[in-house]
Amino acid sequence: MPNANTVVELDFKTTGLSPGEGDRAIEITAVTIKNSEVTARLQELMNPGQRASSFIGFYTGITNGTLAQARPYGEVMRDFAEFICRYKLVPHSASFVKRFLDANEPLKPQ
Repeated sequence: MPNANTVVELDFKTTGLSPGEGDRAIEITAVTIKNSEVTARLQELMNPGQRASSFIGFYTGITNGTLAQARPYGEVMRDFAEFICRYKLVPHSASFVKRFLDANEPLKPQ
């Protein structure tokens, strides 16, 4: 049962703005906060299986070379799903993050 005093604050960096057009998350940052104290952290780059644009590299500082060395997108997102499964979510940009969560296969119920 979820703890009412615990939430997960999260943010994504992505290859673009449209997951429906194939954009993917390239970095996820999440922290659990219980009674105003950070209790756990998850921050990881992920290989989206496609190149990020030069604009994204400039904007985020994350290069395609760095992404090529990261764990695959699906693996990281499965770990993320486990990290958040018991808590309420507080996304940095709710509508943006929701679009990426909704489009993500590893987070959909089996």
